[in-house]
Amino acid sequence: MKSSSSASLFLLCALIINNFTDSSACDFTVAVGSPVTIKLGLDQTDELQWKHDSKRVFKGLVSTLPTKLNNMKLTSDGSLVISSVKKEDNGDHEFEVFLSNGRSKTKKTITLCVHEKPPKPTVNVTCTDGTPNIKCEVKDKTGLTFSWYKNGKKIDETSASLRNIERDQDYECAVEQPIPSEKSNKVRPAKCTSLQNREEDDMLWGFERWIMISFIAGGGSLVLVLMIMLVICACLSCKRRKKRLQYKEENKLPRFPESP
Repeated sequence: MKSSSSASLFLLCALIINNFTDSSACDFTVAVGSPVTIKLGLDQTDELQWKHDSKRVFKGLVSTLPTKLNNMKLTSDGSLVISSVKKEDNGDHEFEVFLSNGRSKTKKTITLCVHEKPPKPTVNVTCTDGTPNIKCEVKDKTGLTFSWYKNGKKIDETSASLRNIERDQDYECAVEQPIPSEKSNKVRPAKCTSLQNREEDDMLWGFERWIMISFIAGGGSLVLVLMIMLVICACLSCKRRKKRLQYKEENKLPRFPESP
């Protein structure tokens, strides 16, 4: 019958998850905390048995569904929904469907590989001979692969470092193990000065800049002291001159004899 043939078809329709990658050893590779849905097109008269790493988790008629099991749910058509994947969900999930007479109709094993999501990396900018370089930094690089983005678009680079990058462009990186991490914050490399240019910038009139600045500052202080001394000397000179003039004026005044 058509319904029987459709019921006997065991389908893995979709994996509902934001980030996943297929692996030769795993049917699905997912991150801890991600949701996953494995859909099974079953008839209400079918009986479903589900085992996780050979340990039976559920056995019953599809007509009795839906049912909840910890962080998991079996829907009315026998689909398995895990709202938030845990490390304990890692392993083989075996689904077997039985006919009403107890005979096995179909059997399927799904290998679910669960990994911790890598930490968000950071991008450091350095200069080498006047050329800006950027490096994707993460605590533990063991087994990681790198991906780079320029202005939001993925570029064909998989190394941890980038050389000869373009100035005034936005760069981001991400890592995978094999779950992809969040993208790093954007960096925009600006002008990068070479060591030679930096050394030239540190020179002033052929001498070390700090020496010349110290010399100029010291010379300026000396000039200021000399100017103050000149002002003081000028003031004292004016004062003495004023006294001499006053003395001369007093001596020019006529003297009258004193009365007896």
